[in-house]
Amino acid sequence: MAENDLAGEAVTFEDFHSVCRFLYYGYVTGDHIELPICLEPPNRDGRLAERGMSLKELVCEGVSRLSGVYRALLDSHASASMHVIPISGGMDSRAILGGLLPYVDSSRMQAVTFGVPGTWDFDIGPMVAKEAGVAHTQIDLSGVPWDTESLVRFAGECERPIALFEPYLFHQMRVRFGRECVYWSGWMSGVLSGAHLPAYSSSSWDQAVSRFVSCNRFARSIHLSPWTSGQRIVFQILRYAIVTP
Repeated sequence: MAENDLAGEAVTFEDFHSVCRFLYYGYVTGDHIELPICLEPPNRDGRLAERGMSLKELVCEGVSRLSGVYRALLDSHASASMHVIPISGGMDSRAILGGLLPYVDSSRMQAVTFGVPGTWDFDIGPMVAKEAGVAHTQIDLSGVPWDTESLVRFAGECERPIALFEPYLFHQMRVRFGRECVYWSGWMSGVLSGAHLPAYSSSSWDQAVSRFVSCNRFARSIHLSPWTSGQRIVFQILRYAIVTP
């Protein structure tokens, strides 16, 4: 295997590929990983709306299913002394907070908002937490250190090949509250509406791979990766993609 000398250190051809993949995607792609099992099997009875359920019945069904999920998760974390809930300006985080209130005493709940002062996601959170009677903390991200040592340390703590930069900001909650707390977070709107799906289905696996490569480029305003050839990037995806056919 060919080696080049980069910054005084021997770098293998594979190391060079890893750097290129990181610069292109924002994370290092790796082998297949096992995802956690679903708490509840997918509904096999067809879409509920097609079974003649009214809007009220659909809402009640949704509340019932979410309540079951909350109870199952709380049972699996029964020993937790504190539950940390990130609160933004949106509805998803409020739904999580509201869903926990019937089961967890407010003295064991800590709401947190992180962002930049003057933005809705930063300023609305305290009002929501106050209305719910839950303690609240704000984390001003404008003071977060962006240095190589901090980023490398965070990457070393990750158990999965996730994107580095945005999760590093989320990580500031764990820096503040520690590892022993249970962190509640969820994002449903885009996934439920299919926002992550392409407008048109791919006619072949190669086309699907090319679309994935195009849509998941981390930086679009600048070429960070020295390896931007579509053919070579596709080769890397086929070889190292987390999700394989």
